[in-house]
Amino acid sequence: MRTLTVVSPHPTEAEVAAKKQQEEAAAKKREEEAAAAVSGVSLAGSTITVKGGGEAAIKLTCTGTETCSGKLTLTVKGKGQGKKMAKPEALGNTGFSVLWGATATVELELNAAGRALLSAERGHCDASLAILELAPGPENVETQAVHLVQRKARGKAKK
Repeated sequence: MRTLTVVSPHPTEAEVAAKKQQEEAAAKKREEEAAAAVSGVSLAGSTITVKGGGEAAIKLTCTGTETCSGKLTLTVKGKGQGKKMAKPEALGNTGFSVLWGATATVELELNAAGRALLSAERGHCDASLAILELAPGPENVETQAVHLVQRKARGKAKK
């Protein structure tokens, strides 16, 4: 004599709960991986305003779930002579720390060469900004073209 086992086409409540828990865990893992992939710091705009004393105001945005920190280096292409290649010239550098999900303005003080160049170019200059991201995650360097603009002095004109 044979015994016949009947399998129900409908899952039990325990099976449904276990499957739902697995799907939620997988969705949470995908969200964390996506957040880690896009977390980091980015430049908010490509124009940088320079105050009269030579302080450049750089707006940075931190995305993700952790505070972003690193270093900024502002450079400009040097002028080569003859067949010599032009070397980039540093105009200034500074560190930064921006809270996650926020936009912050970081002050970078131009060195003497940077202030002289901006003055010689009548208040406008094209440069490169290297963003070295140290946290969160592995080190990452991103270079972006920026435009420096000297802010004009405001005040009453003398008679």
